[in-house]
Amino acid sequence: MARKRRKMTLISNSREAIKALGGDMIVAEWLGVNIGRLVMIKHRGYIPRGFHLHFYLTLTERGFQIAPELFGLQTFNVLRMPVQQKHRRVA
Repeated sequence: MARKRRKMTLISNSREAIKALGGDMIVAEWLGVNIGRLVMIKHRGYIPRGFHLHFYLTLTERGFQIAPELFGLQTFNVLRMPVQQKHRRVA
């Protein structure tokens, strides 16, 4: 019997991300923070910079799509280092 493909859900704020990962207590324990800090993260609506990688890796591994707003960004392009031309050395 073939497995059903799970529809990829777009996560665009911290409240959705925390719910998708099991709720307040589980996420607070996973991040090593108290519930008060997690409530503040939910209230702000985006994930603080120190936890970006935690959420990115875990959510994508579980099949979720991530909107830049989850990290307080308008676009992911601001994270990409611009390509610069190589400078030639003059002898």
